[in-house]
Amino acid sequence: MKKLGLSFLLFLVACQALPARGPALKHYDLGMLPAMKGSSSMGTAVVVQNPDAFDWLQSTNIYYRFTYNDPVQVRRYALSRWISPPPQLLAPLMRGLLAHDVLIAGRKAGNHADWELSTNLIDFEQVFVTPDQSYGRVRLNATLIRLSDRAVLARRSFVQDVEARQNNAQGGVKALSEASLLIVRQIGAWLARRIQVENLEH
Repeated sequence: MKKLGLSFLLFLVACQALPARGPALKHYDLGMLPAMKGSSSMGTAVVVQNPDAFDWLQSTNIYYRFTYNDPVQVRRYALSRWISPPPQLLAPLMRGLLAHDVLIAGRKAGNHADWELSTNLIDFEQVFVTPDQSYGRVRLNATLIRLSDRAVLARRSFVQDVEARQNNAQGGVKALSEASLLIVRQIGAWLARRIQVENLEH
């Protein structure tokens, strides 16, 4: 009986010595792709490359900065992460939404495409202008290339800011998700116009 009591006491001491479990990490994506009505009737197809990005954006960190205090320091949320790096999150969103504006070339149709869209992700972060006010900023550079001779036909920089409803990681994620939708739609409209102009000129 004494041995049983001693064993139980040692068990309790061991349990108390174990480190307490900290808060669990939260993982986010850009949400479900919105339903699109119809698709483009444009006859020429576009190869949409996966977005490229600087090394610091090739991680799952969710970044933010305080422009009112130390604007050159980039911070990251300790307990919140993207499920994939932002370029990987944007790739299916771009292909899904751009299909409304242009004909997207699949892998099998890639050799028959006439155009290529390449993009570079420059900014993808939550920006605090005051302790109680922030917004999500997405910046993408887009380049339209003619595949027949690899000629660069057009370049444009797109920036989209969306105010965050909450000044925390969750608010930043929602703002960045909305900004991503808006900026991809802007790119789609620009892409369709540029291809239409090129088709008329040739």
